[in-house]
Amino acid sequence: MCYRGKEWYLVLELLLLPQLFRVNSIQARSEHRVFAVTGSTTSLDVPKPGSYQRFAWIYLADSQKIVETNVNQQPTWFQPALQGRIHLENNGTLNIYRVQKNDSTEYLLQALETSGVEQESLFLLEVHDPVSKPVIKAEEKKEENSSCYLKLLCETSSKSVNYTWYVDSALSQQEHQNAVFEIPLKPEYHPKSFTCKVSNPASSQSDKVYFIPPCDVARSSGVAWIATWLVVMVPVVLSLLLP
Repeated sequence: MCYRGKEWYLVLELLLLPQLFRVNSIQARSEHRVFAVTGSTTSLDVPKPGSYQRFAWIYLADSQKIVETNVNQQPTWFQPALQGRIHLENNGTLNIYRVQKNDSTEYLLQALETSGVEQESLFLLEVHDPVSKPVIKAEEKKEENSSCYLKLLCETSSKSVNYTWYVDSALSQQEHQNAVFEIPLKPEYHPKSFTCKVSNPASSQSDKVYFIPPCDVARSSGVAWIATWLVVMVPVVLSLLLP
């Protein structure tokens, strides 16, 4: 009985051996995030250069194959509806044209090297609408004791965006970056400009206004320069005209 039990144990080991070798032949899965703008072209690239004999791209959510091919052979497509927008290059790169919001999902690449080692790479594709250009408006202007208080509003039609403010091209020190920017200005410090950048992971847009002393903003640097010149020159001219 002991001998027959050992025989069954050896048979079981032999049956499991190919599976053990398969597990050992798969390298650790690498993960990559890819951001794209709707309507653009995005590429999911094979992360590790090498010599490959087979590629397969799969929707991870439902394990449905998209395309599979042996190198230098015609690919087999499993999602005919996507063929007009997807192209597989010889090196395994998957190009997606005119990307749509519903293309946002996880894509699994299985790449078999000529050595027999299989590389798995996971791509999380996020497709976002392009950010619309913002407009900065002066919501409040208050001049008091030679000081200036400005409250600026950055308006955009885009949703779910991040706001970043810059003063003279330097990142603002304001703790919470949002659509509203408040800044008190002392007489000894007059910045030249304020910039608001709105962004999502795939795109960004910005708007810029120029400071006009003593307490205003303008969309043109020329207007700001003229206003500054007048602030300086008018008192000088008046002093020359008055007896």
